[in-house]
Amino acid sequence: MLDSETPTGQIYMEWEAVVADTICQRKKCRQMLMSTPTSHSDRIFYREDDGDYPRILCIAEIKARNLSMSKLCGPPPYGDYIISNSKIISGAQLSELLVVPFIIFVKLIDSGEIVYWNITDKHGEIQMDIPHWVSETKDTCNGGVARRDNAHLPLSHMHTLTGGAT
Repeated sequence: MLDSETPTGQIYMEWEAVVADTICQRKKCRQMLMSTPTSHSDRIFYREDDGDYPRILCIAEIKARNLSMSKLCGPPPYGDYIISNSKIISGAQLSELLVVPFIIFVKLIDSGEIVYWNITDKHGEIQMDIPHWVSETKDTCNGGVARRDNAHLPLSHMHTLTGGAT
């Protein structure tokens, strides 16, 4: 059974859907799910302009975390957003191949904000220094510990899509 198929995983999948819907409302676009829950990225956002063929706007990885803005911006172990570096690498590769930006969105469940990082430009070029190193983090939403190469997204490159209580 996939982690996304467990009761806890389903809660996070529901948050992912809420974030995707919010992005579509704010950016006046539509969304397409990737082919499987285990895909390297979660969504493609696109727009149909004036009867033309749909145009992809970006590839997105969407996360939901039991975290508040004040905790994210607080002292260590916070102060940046940790995500598996493999997500950065695969997102940048997709970005380069499809010639669209790769963006990571995060729902901060405890305070309600949706924040994001523009990881690449439309050519797949990473837009910031993203330090990464091997460390232990929670494996999945269902627990466990994983030792892997983790990227630390700098808060100086974080943007806010929505304020709290969304």
